[in-house]
Amino acid sequence: MTYGQNPPQWQPPTGAPPPGQYPPQQYVPQQPWPQQAPPSKKVGVGKILLIVGGVFVLFCAGMGGLIALTGGDSDDTNSSNKPAAGLNEPVTDGKFRFTVTKVACGTAKIGSGILENKAQGQYCLVSMTIVNVGKQEQGFDGSLQKLLDAKGTEYSNDEAAAAGVSETNTLFLDINPGNSVKVTLVYDVPKGTKPTAIKLNDSMFSGSVKVALT
Repeated sequence: MTYGQNPPQWQPPTGAPPPGQYPPQQYVPQQPWPQQAPPSKKVGVGKILLIVGGVFVLFCAGMGGLIALTGGDSDDTNSSNKPAAGLNEPVTDGKFRFTVTKVACGTAKIGSGILENKAQGQYCLVSMTIVNVGKQEQGFDGSLQKLLDAKGTEYSNDEAAAAGVSETNTLFLDINPGNSVKVTLVYDVPKGTKPTAIKLNDSMFSGSVKVALT
């Protein structure tokens, strides 16, 4: 460069628009930040077990109160393998006093006509007297009275066959305080079966009591 000469003027680069003619800057709207959903609250396994346990405790408490109202105890505490009495000896469970008076097995057919019933094996008939010794009406249910053999096998009352030998309905029978009724329960058991006891119940919540039949 030679000193004393004016420096060359600045020239815009080739292809650039003239000064003052630049295009305006385009405005791009900002998108809002996406909102995150609040974290879900998960119930732990421990809390679930605690809730289930609480419901079970309340259920057991309710059942205990119902048992107390019926006047019965649990089957584990009141029912034993040893019969409490034998034929013609009264026993009490809840509001009922039972006296088993007769047992007869070997019958193949009961009733006649439309009331005729034929045993699959053989019929065993158990006759008894029931007295309501409580202070309120109580319903007797023949289906709750179980016949037992020497192995502890339980047999249920055949209500249809019982209707052919007893005028008393043994399925649902209401007995007022102080009243007594005579019923005959009928059990269809395999041929050759020898019943050894009968388990009698005031209700499905009572403790039950056994009477020896041999």
